[in-house]
Amino acid sequence: MVILSRPSAMVLLLGAACALTPCTLLAQALPAKPSPATAAIEHGIQLLRGKDSAAAKLQFSQALKADPHSADAFTWRGIAENQLKQYAEAVRDFQSALRLAPN
Repeated sequence: MVILSRPSAMVLLLGAACALTPCTLLAQALPAKPSPATAAIEHGIQLLRGKDSAAAKLQFSQALKADPHSADAFTWRGIAENQLKQYAEAVRDFQSALRLAPN
């Protein structure tokens, strides 16, 4: 048993204890599952890092099937296409990304 000599310390401890409810602990323990588009983009980025631009492009295309309005997917697919020397396709994807997210 811990006895605190200051009331402010007791309030701090009680506040911290109250913040750790089973729901908040569960939310912290289980990360949110990414959307199919986000998962495909993340996989594609890993493939790009591994120098597999063709497979990465396929992942970004899958992301666009799941979310046709994903500026990130268009941008990343444009990067993969640029690496594959598919410049016209890359320009189209970059333009689509800019239309969707002009800032």
